[in-house]
Parts: sequence; structure tokens; C-alpha cells
Amino acid sequence: MNSYLQIKNPQDDETTIEASVQIFTSLFRANYPLIKHIFSKAESFSFEIYLVNQTVYFYAVCSQEQEQYLSSLISSSYPKSVIIKTQDPLDQILSESFIESGEIKLGTSYQLPIKTYKDFQNVDPISSLLGFLAKLDANSSLGIQIVVTPSSFSWQNKVLSSANRITVDSSGAASGNPNKALMIKKAEIGGGKVAIRVVSSSKNKISQSILTQLAQTFGAFSLGEGNYFKLNKSTIFKNKFLKKIKSRSFSFFENRDHILNAFELATLW
Repeated sequence: MNSYLQIKNPQDDETTIEASVQIFTSLFRANYPLIKHIFSKAESFSFEIYLVNQTVYFYAVCSQEQEQYLSSLISSSYPKSVIIKTQDPLDQILSESFIESGEIKLGTSYQLPIKTYKDFQNVDPISSLLGFLAKLDANSSLGIQIVVTPSSFSWQNKVLSSANRITVDSSGAASGNPNKALMIKKAEIGGGKVAIRVVSSSKNKISQSILTQLAQTFGAFSLGEGNYFKLNKSTIFKNKFLKKIKSRSFSFFENRDHILNAFELATLW
């Protein structure tokens, strides 16, 4: 069973975004080796944003066993926050007649970073997203889930190994990885396996266009020679995908190579 924790921060709260980084680094203190995944399931945590009745809500969702731990992480990082335990906010979204869903995926290898809050100049990284949500009418609802769990392999070591690799061409000339600096940036802090799932619903057939427009706001996180996001809509096995959204779960090999670090995650939530 899951616990659904609504997070409310006062409007005058000046806590910096680094507070979110502390939450995510605490969740990813170690990898969860693949062999462990075979015999036991790693804990998943979901960080969520909802628009319901033209109001934006922030949530954190976890198993009931992890509720106290997650609540303490949030409270220590955001001392002024109020945490309210509620029913599943997805229920209202999934009760509508027209539902569309999909997944926001990295456009290229996880070894390259997206733009993080460090790359934004005095601008809230999710201002484009919040501005889009503010324009939706009362007939539309929307949910964004950032589901995280420890990686099953030492992804940072793998990234650094690739970054430092030397290649030799047919003439004998050696060259380094042109993306070395970006890859080192990706591996400078811990992270984990991530699924970014989105769902929209409405009383008419505009939910599909809403999902496409939502995905476009993620263009704000595109990083030049680095990474970017794209939308994969769920068209096949749609009901199965909606069950994953509802349960905040991963299948065994799902998204094994879809890694975001703590800086990237803090930027998105």
C-alpha cells in the first residue's frame, strides 16, 4: 500500500533548490545490484505534480513502510513545509472519460546531462511548466510522476570510463571523447533509475493535445550538445501502462539505462 503526501510550501519560503538535491542524494546512497532485484524489490519513490480543478499540487508518494523516512527527508530539507496525507490524487484524473498517457524519455544516452537549475539564470526551472498548467481550463486535469529507484549497476563508474576512453583511428591518431566534460558533469553526483510518466484527462477529446503541449514545456531542459526530453505516448498496452502509473512501479528491466542524477531530479520537482 502507498502513502500519498501532499507537500505545501508557503509562498514566502526562500529555501533554495539545493534542498531538493539533499532529498534525492539521500535516496541514492548506494546502487541496488541486479542480483538483489531478482530476489527482492528495491523501494520506489514518486515525486509528482498535479493540476486538478485549476489548482497545482505537489506530492511525494511511497510505500507506507517508507512514509516516515520520506517525510523526515522532506521536513529536514523544507522546514516550513506542511505535509498532508491524502487519498491518491490520481483517482480523480483516472475517473474522467478521455484519458491519455505517455512517458517523457531522454532523447539520447543517459550518459549526457540535461540542463539543470545551475544553468538557469535567476529563473525557476519549472516556470514554463507551471505557466502552461495555469492556462488550462477547469475541464482538464493532468499528472506528472517522477518515479525513482536505485540503479542496478554502477552507472557513475560506467560514465566516467566512457568519458576517459581514448580512440585510435586507422592512421594511428588518438583522440579523446568529445563529450568528456558533459559526461563528467553527469557523473559528479549520485542518481538512480527514473521513469517520468504523464497522464492527462478531460471531459472531451482535448486530453491528447494537452499531453503533447505538456511535453513541449520539457524543451526548457534541453542542453545544447547534451541531452533533451521527448514524449513516448502509450498506444499499445495502454491499460497496462495506466496500472504502472497507478502503482508507481517498475517492471524488472524497465528503464535500466534511464538515469538522472540528483541535480537533474531537483530541477524537475
